Amino acid sequence: GKFQRLLIDEARPPADFGGRKIPAFADALAAYVNIGKLIRAVPLSALKKVWPARRPKWKDLDPGLGAADIHRYAMLAGRPGGNMIREFLGIEPPAVGVTTLNVLNEPLLFVSTDPEALALVRFQSEYPADSVKVLSVDGVAPSERSVRDGSYKLVRRYVWALPKNASPETEKILPYFRGEKIRSALKEEYLLFLE
Repeated sequence: GKFQRLLIDEARPPADFGGRKIPAFADALAAYVNIGKLIRAVPLSALKKVWPARRPKWKDLDPGLGAADIHRYAMLAGRPGGNMIREFLGIEPPAVGVTTLNVLNEPLLFVSTDPEALALVRFQSEYPADSVKVLSVDGVAPSERSVRDGSYKLVRRYVWALPKNASPETEKILPYFRGEKIRSALKEEYLLFLE
């Protein structure tokens, strides 16, 4: 159909799209653990096995971590970032035994007080680093830089799609979508503005 501007997943443009794509923002999935947990990195393949397991153990991620159960936390499907587990891990939520929460900060609050916690939630560039740490996945830690440059792979990038012959009104409104109000609104939702 006809459109003047459309916010779309960068990986899913219409087949016949021939207009311009302007970077908008990125949404990333990250794995968080308690600061005291002796783990810094995890292979994506291990997360895919552990997350849907009925009663996963830390030794399933790293043999040196012991036989304690992993306490898993995530966002409810349909809440901000809640559908990324399905997209990046190929797992239909909710997995058995995963505590699903409703507010973006809740999973990290649980992780900060639970030494056996693992949360898969939207990446937050400002998280409580004195009580929570973010894990590298397949050797790359999520950060604003790694999300923007594409080296961190659990990322969904969105673009503004404009038709070849965008109207003057659409051209006029583009600076608003690149402005400070939008940057601030994205930051509040832990979405990363793309240059």
